[in-house]
Amino acid sequence: MARQSAITVTAPVRIKGVAIRPSATQIAILKEIVLKAELLYSDGRTKDVTQNVTFTNLTPRLGFLAGSRFVAGQTEGLARVEVRYTEQGKEFTAIANITIKQTLQ
Repeated sequence: MARQSAITVTAPVRIKGVAIRPSATQIAILKEIVLKAELLYSDGRTKDVTQNVTFTNLTPRLGFLAGSRFVAGQTEGLARVEVRYTEQGKEFTAIANITIKQTLQ
């Protein structure tokens, strides 16, 4: 009888992208939220890279960034914050939408 053996081939894990995870998607005027950035890997794992990314406020009339915090200004609207991560010459970006309202209910 012939013997059979199994060979396991493991595909290399690669970065699928970056995600931006705000602590809330709606905030009141003059309030703040914390932004977190995570790498998304092909095997389903994630890794916090908040300290290794660049956050950019795409709507400066609606608020400002202070490190990894977004602080809403005095105007209602839809704020947009971009996160950018670069590794081995590849760049990954994502955008978070944050609704700013006069008051939250």
